[in-house]
Amino acid sequence: MADLGLVKTLAGAFGTNEASLTLILGLLAGYPLAYFQRQFLFGKSATLHHVYFTLTGLGILYANFGTDILHHVICVFTNYLLMRTVGPKLLSVQLAFLFNMGYLLAGYHFCASNTYDVMWTTPHCVMTLRLIGLVTDHFDGGKDPAEQSADQKKLGLTRTPSLLEVAGHSFHFGGVLVGPQFPMRMYLDMIEGKLTDNSEGKRPACVVPALKRMALGLAYTVVFAILNGYYYDDYMTEPAFFESSWLQKYLFVLIWGKVMLYKYVGCWLLAEGSCILSSLTYNGRDERGNPLWDSCKNIKLSKFEMVMSFQDVIDSFNINTNKWAAHYVYKRLKFLNNRMLSQLFTLVFLALWHGFHSGYYACFFLELVYVNAEKQ
Repeated sequence: MADLGLVKTLAGAFGTNEASLTLILGLLAGYPLAYFQRQFLFGKSATLHHVYFTLTGLGILYANFGTDILHHVICVFTNYLLMRTVGPKLLSVQLAFLFNMGYLLAGYHFCASNTYDVMWTTPHCVMTLRLIGLVTDHFDGGKDPAEQSADQKKLGLTRTPSLLEVAGHSFHFGGVLVGPQFPMRMYLDMIEGKLTDNSEGKRPACVVPALKRMALGLAYTVVFAILNGYYYDDYMTEPAFFESSWLQKYLFVLIWGKVMLYKYVGCWLLAEGSCILSSLTYNGRDERGNPLWDSCKNIKLSKFEMVMSFQDVIDSFNINTNKWAAHYVYKRLKFLNNRMLSQLFTLVFLALWHGFHSGYYACFFLELVYVNAEKQ
């Protein structure tokens, strides 16, 4: 991690660790960067945009992880070479899965600890999916149109993107730390000025929607910081927890589980806001004609806070990752002719993507059981 004395001082003042605070500051840095892009780069050349996103994204990564950003650079360059040399073939997709997942899992192995640490593997798991998706979209774009699904026609790349385009897409400041996932096609549409709420060539009116998500993100982050002082992990190993009644234990775990999710919700909202401000998230208009800025939404707050079933949790939490898994894994397992097996292999992939800890596999196995039990 980069040695930032001021961040270290602030982390001590707020009662958190340097890595977590630097991550939050990196997410907040996306707002002035997106505003600068909106004010001064709007309508400018694509090359200028790609260079800007590449340099600013690398800067944010360096501030958080120092020279470990070389891992990200290596993988971006390797996937570009893969598309350039192998071309839009099934072999390129297979190699992309093997290389990117292998590199990520090697990182998990060599950086393993018994605590939840913010290190280079934190953003790299996001980049792993982005790069696999990129190579797959390149493959889809090379198919005969008659063989393409509706989604593949929408997201497929009909040409090999340049190294600068791949770098800009991979290091875009809005998604470089914690996501969200967005395909190359969406990124290029933003660069070309297609993701806007007007047809007059004016800057998109996305400032207010972006600031609303930022405010919500900060609110969730503050709530987590406060409640985490009372509902923290290590309490469940302390004598006071074991001496409490069964009901007290149950209530603690229930509240603790909800509080732990707030740190993810806060980060996702902050990241989404900067993506909105860069106009990346424009998603057409609703039935009343109001512009929608929700194509990178990773959390449906009202549904998440009022879930009535396990399916509601899946539909409202980590939405972009679920969509990614559905498009790039689940739907490509049709040859199995078994929906349950397709679900199983998709969840195994997601568990492996998260890491080696047994809790991930237990969680996704229970997801398979609960969702299918609810349907029956």
